Amino acid sequence: MRSEVFGEVHLHLGAHRTGSTAFQMMLSDNADSLRAQGVSVGFPSRGQVPNGQLQTYLEHQALSDPEQLKKQIAQNRADIAPIVGSDEGQHSLLSEENFIGGMISFQQGKFYPHARDRMILLKKVIQPAEVGNVMLMIRAYDTLFVSACRKRAENQLVPNYDVVRRRQAEFEGGWPKVVDDILSGLKPRNLFVVPYRRERDDLALLGRLCPQVDTTKLKPSTGHTNASFPDAALFEIQRRRRAGERLGWAEKRAIYEAFADKSARQPFVKVFPKHEESLRARYLSDLELLRARSEITLVED
Repeated sequence: MRSEVFGEVHLHLGAHRTGSTAFQMMLSDNADSLRAQGVSVGFPSRGQVPNGQLQTYLEHQALSDPEQLKKQIAQNRADIAPIVGSDEGQHSLLSEENFIGGMISFQQGKFYPHARDRMILLKKVIQPAEVGNVMLMIRAYDTLFVSACRKRAENQLVPNYDVVRRRQAEFEGGWPKVVDDILSGLKPRNLFVVPYRRERDDLALLGRLCPQVDTTKLKPSTGHTNASFPDAALFEIQRRRRAGERLGWAEKRAIYEAFADKSARQPFVKVFPKHEESLRARYLSDLELLRARSEITLVED
């Protein structure tokens, strides 16, 4: 039986490249109204979202060392303390796509390989507050991998995609395993799994995640999407990074503008048709597995 003494924390876990920035922009636009309804919200400032204050790095390796684990929990609790409380009836919402892991695993041919350990650590951090509802937005593997590679190329030096492509064709893991990791690690009240759609109602999704919120008193987000760098700009960013340049936001923005109308000789990320078909089929198969799960709510409306 759940404790009613302490607060409850709802979690939006991303995932990456599923419109997390737009969801967080909506939270930012409505932060005061949500707080007035008894829900404090936390999200990172990533993606130029204003008022982002959540900076929590889950070092899951600490689980193997009791002393290091104590320090890690204390640090992460301090990170979320301005948002998450333990008072009776208090509700909080944390939105952070990196809680389940980073996109770097995709280029290694793995799929959030440490999600379970990270969820176990996150639950320890949140205690004594309870884990409430959790939302995970998912995306087809073929478009996810392409989008993730392009996004990482904006900010990191990435390997040639010819190497990455072969690893991703038969990657380890998948959405069903991530769902298992969330269920076993967090033991949430409810887990909502939402297949990605470009057009969606984020207020309606927030209403599922935090049913105590009256979404009619909130305003839809004015809309925000991460600008996609054109292929020519991505090639230039990678060329300059390989030359040892450190590129900040201003430098990257200048590259974006300089190459906005230029065409590249080839796509920055090119997936072979047979790999694309295989990844798409694998996603559809995994989606059927999720539809059969009684422990989750698959939101497809």
